Amino acid sequence: MGLLCVIIAMASLATAFSWREPWSRLFVRDIGQAVIAVLFGLFFFTSGFMAGRVFTTTERSKINMEKSTKKQEHVREFTKYGPVDTGEIEIVLPLDAFFEWADSGSIGYNLSIAEPYIPVFYETFKRIRDMDEIEEIFVRIMDTNEGQDEDWFSSDTVYVIGTLPKEKLWEIMKAVKPDIHPDDIVEGWLWAPPVNLPSEIPASKVLSMWWD
Repeated sequence: MGLLCVIIAMASLATAFSWREPWSRLFVRDIGQAVIAVLFGLFFFTSGFMAGRVFTTTERSKINMEKSTKKQEHVREFTKYGPVDTGEIEIVLPLDAFFEWADSGSIGYNLSIAEPYIPVFYETFKRIRDMDEIEEIFVRIMDTNEGQDEDWFSSDTVYVIGTLPKEKLWEIMKAVKPDIHPDDIVEGWLWAPPVNLPSEIPASKVLSMWWD
């Protein structure tokens, strides 16, 4: 609506500056129409802009609240095993649970690639998980970012559980574009075995992908 009014105003001004009618009559008719059109355009543009800002702010607040709620639910589960963020226990989340609210500070934050790259991580890991040799993928919780409700968990290590050879995993990760391959892939648990695994997993089934 605002754009339409501005177009009308421009057309009126163009007519007003033609030489077909006396200036006095054009001023009253065409210039007046142009001014009214501009005022209407500004009104609708401002109204739409403010409504958009309110909508965006409201949606962002709702999303942050949902993320914070889910994060606190996980933290409560973690603390059943011991104090978090102290290095005393190792905890993980299943792949889907971690990436439900993952953001640019969640994993690969030192990579020299443009955002958004989190979807690239997630889609890559899901393709790996769907392979016949893979049983499950877990994400290590390096930092819960407690007290920062708008920030999701941070991770530096992803555990691939199954019988996939290390060399094959390297090949898969290095083929991904943009380049998100890990700094290292280690056979076995890179850190202590997580305390909140659904069942015991032998180190022989684990490949640990680590990002600096």
